[in-house]
Amino acid sequence: MNGVFTASPRLVVFGEALIDFKSTGGLGFQGFVGGSPLNVAMAAARLGLPAALATRVSTDLFGEAIMAHLAANGIDVSLLERSSEPSTLAFVQTVNGDARYSFRNEGAADTRFNPPDSSVLPDTVQAIHLGSVALLYEPGASAIMRLSSARAARRVVHFDPNIRPSLIIDRAAHLTRFEAVLGFTGWLKLSTEDLEWLAPGEPEASAAGRWLERGPAAVVVTRGRDGCALYRAGQPPLVLPGQAVTVRDTVGAGDTFSGATIQSLLALGVTSRSGIARLTIDQLQWVLGRATRAAAINCTRQGCDPPTTAELDGRPGA
Repeated sequence: MNGVFTASPRLVVFGEALIDFKSTGGLGFQGFVGGSPLNVAMAAARLGLPAALATRVSTDLFGEAIMAHLAANGIDVSLLERSSEPSTLAFVQTVNGDARYSFRNEGAADTRFNPPDSSVLPDTVQAIHLGSVALLYEPGASAIMRLSSARAARRVVHFDPNIRPSLIIDRAAHLTRFEAVLGFTGWLKLSTEDLEWLAPGEPEASAAGRWLERGPAAVVVTRGRDGCALYRAGQPPLVLPGQAVTVRDTVGAGDTFSGATIQSLLALGVTSRSGIARLTIDQLQWVLGRATRAAAINCTRQGCDPPTTAELDGRPGA
């Protein structure tokens, strides 16, 4: 990639693309293409939102599998860099329905994403998603922050910190980066596990209120089967219950929630932080309701497998 990007997506997702090796018992594992940001792009694309993934993908055999997966899901790849560095590998074990991860990513391609300083996103981009493991490694983290913050006032910036404690060596440095990203974020989404790491022992409403003062127009805390809560400055929280489903796998549920959120916001014509602030309660309930349903559908399936628009909206034959 050189200079101005040539893609024409409405959503650009920054961050890792990797291979999840899911435990089949003992030392047995089965491989799947994954990575939280990649999953967000897939969830949005399946709902009809033109989405691009901006990262670096290896030319190794795992990288080729990633490229095939992106193509199969209609994700724009024109913002990708390709290189010979190895692919990130994440080993996943599910314990009591929750995924636990062990990463192998030293010197991996997706940590080395580094477009030139002259690069700018195309004018078609209305929303940006960032977060997760990609913000832990240089030069990728600084590149993502630079590109995401540019003209952020004219785009929806959706941030999911997606904390992976086992990868965070310097807690203070990561908290500083988290605060910096809040400064240009419009919609902060995090799980209760993220909340506990970022603000241990602090009540949810207190932490959300503190973060709202840093920049976001909305803070959403997802609570798994117990639904979610949305906070905006000076307003009571909006709480939505979860959806009762038979859970097969929780992998990718939060990413599906994020992708559906972004697609729904753009469907309402929201393209900025100020647009989020102007949303009515009915509109917010619609956005969160769709995101909750999408995540619930994903949980009925193996691995990250977000719904299509037809499945989410309950169309006949879906």
